Amino acid sequence: MPLDAVAASAWFVCASEDLRMAQYAATDVPPMASQACFHAQQAAEKALKGLLAAANLDVPRTHDVLQLVGIVRAFAPEVEQFAEDAGVLTRFAVSARYPDASDENADDARWALLAAEALVAWARRLVADAQA
Repeated sequence: MPLDAVAASAWFVCASEDLRMAQYAATDVPPMASQACFHAQQAAEKALKGLLAAANLDVPRTHDVLQLVGIVRAFAPEVEQFAEDAGVLTRFAVSARYPDASDENADDARWALLAAEALVAWARRLVADAQA
């Protein structure tokens, strides 16, 4: 399936900004774990939405990263490698917003950051490779 890099670009800019926020929060002293996890989730979400835009598909208004993986799977089955991580990242979309639901720690922050970085890099490569 051809992918439109221009359609994905705004989503990828947002994903990159969220990754930067996650990196900052995860490496601050002390780490802002819930914020790192939240922004990592946002980065993954926006990268997947960028892929949907690039494929000229509707971009759903959801924060469920696993649901987005399921939609992307239709044209990029290799996204399945991120399914398990997507399920965990999805939880961070809400938990960081509510103090009584947030129990993330520095290990969670580091894990979420690595998971999001891998997914965002993969999404960018997928679109770049489609342009080559």
